[in-house]
Amino acid sequence: MIKPVLVILLTLVALGYLSRILYVYFSLLVKAKPMPDRPDIVKGVKDFFVMVLGQKKVLRWHYSGILHALIFWGFIVLFTTIVEMYGEAFSSDFVFPIIGGTKPLAFMQNLFTLLVLVGVSMALYLRIVVKPKRYEGSDHKDALVILACITGIMLTLLLMHAHRYQVGIENDVAYVKGYFASMAIAGLFRSPDTLHLVAEISYWTHLVIILFFMVWIPRGKHLHLITIIPNILLRKRYPRGKLRKMDLEDEEVEIFGANSWTHFNMKDMLDTYACMECGRCTAVCPANSTGKELDPKKLHTGIRYSAQSQKEAILKGEEEFPELLGNVFSKDFFWQCTTCGACMEECPATNDHIDKIMEVRRYMVLTEGEMKPETQQAMRSLENQYNPFNMSHSTRFDWAKELNIPSIQENPDAEYLYWVGCFGCFDDRNKKVTMDLAKIMNSAGISYALLKDEEKCTGDPARRVGNEYLFQMLAEENVETLNKYKGKKIITQCPHCFNTIGNEYPDFGGDFEIIHHTELIDHLIKNKKINLENEVAQKMTYHDSCYLGRHNDIYDAPRDALNKIKGATIQEMERSGSKSFCCGAGGGQMFMEETEGKRVNVERIEEASRTNPDVVVSNCPFCLSMFEDGKKSAGLADKFETKDLAEVVAQAMKETDELCKGE
Repeated sequence: MIKPVLVILLTLVALGYLSRILYVYFSLLVKAKPMPDRPDIVKGVKDFFVMVLGQKKVLRWHYSGILHALIFWGFIVLFTTIVEMYGEAFSSDFVFPIIGGTKPLAFMQNLFTLLVLVGVSMALYLRIVVKPKRYEGSDHKDALVILACITGIMLTLLLMHAHRYQVGIENDVAYVKGYFASMAIAGLFRSPDTLHLVAEISYWTHLVIILFFMVWIPRGKHLHLITIIPNILLRKRYPRGKLRKMDLEDEEVEIFGANSWTHFNMKDMLDTYACMECGRCTAVCPANSTGKELDPKKLHTGIRYSAQSQKEAILKGEEEFPELLGNVFSKDFFWQCTTCGACMEECPATNDHIDKIMEVRRYMVLTEGEMKPETQQAMRSLENQYNPFNMSHSTRFDWAKELNIPSIQENPDAEYLYWVGCFGCFDDRNKKVTMDLAKIMNSAGISYALLKDEEKCTGDPARRVGNEYLFQMLAEENVETLNKYKGKKIITQCPHCFNTIGNEYPDFGGDFEIIHHTELIDHLIKNKKINLENEVAQKMTYHDSCYLGRHNDIYDAPRDALNKIKGATIQEMERSGSKSFCCGAGGGQMFMEETEGKRVNVERIEEASRTNPDVVVSNCPFCLSMFEDGKKSAGLADKFETKDLAEVVAQAMKETDELCKGE
């Protein structure tokens, strides 16, 4: 009876130690604000099967994804061996309930033991030989300890199964023949007594390593093995491009935004526990990739480890949670984010990086009254002229005076409102896009109208730089305007307007049907409302803007439209679709100076140039403007054109030189 007592005693000690650590972490977690969103458990369970069991996001990275999946799936199968290990303490021939004692299970146990070892070998090669940049800043020793533990667990398991095979064969137990690998190992031992001794040593070594592994997990990045499931179950369910609304009228609130653990909500801080420190977020970050300070992985590890380093003193009330700005991060760390969403697209733990960065920006702007100097002028212009370009609001629709496009007052029965946006109205380059889109809609016979003097900036630039007060002012005014024309569909050529009106205005009482111009154009082509009769014999590469693609999941419509153009050949960039690389303008960066590292727009336009295009096609006025500047900075001004999809389609239409009358 000594064996089962000792096994139980060791396990209870390990569980006690683990429970204490987890209790401390939970005590830290509940110091944060309550969760703002009600979890959708049904969708959470679906995500559990797809993202956790199916390893969907992990497998987006082929090499590291495969090795991680092999280890993960291996441990799911080998959970049966852990149950059997504890059962063996009481009965030497114990097998897993119901499905145990079968040849298929024995085969699977041996197979996945070997596959886990393959995964460990791949992981060691990646860490020791390849040394990806994304691993920088993580505890290398911690990873090696875990890999050593996994290796020890697998090797001792093979030896234990070798002994089980030997005993089973002697007693005519059929299922042990499924241990194909352990059978070979058993053959290496001439003496059954020797194998029995090795197996007994392996048993205790196996148990100790598993218990050590269990208590080691919380100290480093492998805490995610415990926290990733609740993190995925509780993740936010609204569109990625939507930010949480702040209650600016709450008189009891002293701090707006976040600069400390207690300023964030519990789900945000659970993200820090769930971070796998894989660095996928950092590897795809446009700011970090171009030599800037921002590191999305460090966002989570920095918050977590700064709190954990003082956890005992914090919980005793002897210390406060450290402030992030100045102690953990610089201010530029947060200003450099383009809010492109690439980090969130790749994160296997479904962590939300953007919301945290925006909360710190809100803190700097609303609580501390700080803003990037070059952004202040754009904000003043938004407040006074309802556009960020310091242009008079009265000139917003000067471009339309000779085009005979009616206002909503002139055509109150119009089916569509055309929300042009600030770039489409004020930027000379993007006015050409506006006019070509008008040509397309006129040719298709669409009944539409302009808001004219009633249209103002949606407030996206203000919200993304942290000026929530100004954003809410503009949002409320625009919602009031649009609600006067309820039932009308809204067309816009700007993904930022599309995202703000469609995803964020519902929080302010505005529930509108909004259509991006790429969707509209694709619809018109498929329904033969416009005819693309002109041949455009050019090689094109298409750029997915962040706010249309990753934030709103629109990838197919613009490609379908391009593929209908006669003579055009489409060549995808290396990073496209959900893996597209940002133009560098989002997150208010259009109105900030990029002073560190390589310019993001230059990085992207150089990538586009490697497809040897005649035309780089975009769907966003921000992107088009950045590409025009990027071509000049990269010395590629004469190499190819940059156009919006509307311009390319208008070029392919019959009689594109004739501007049809609006209705």
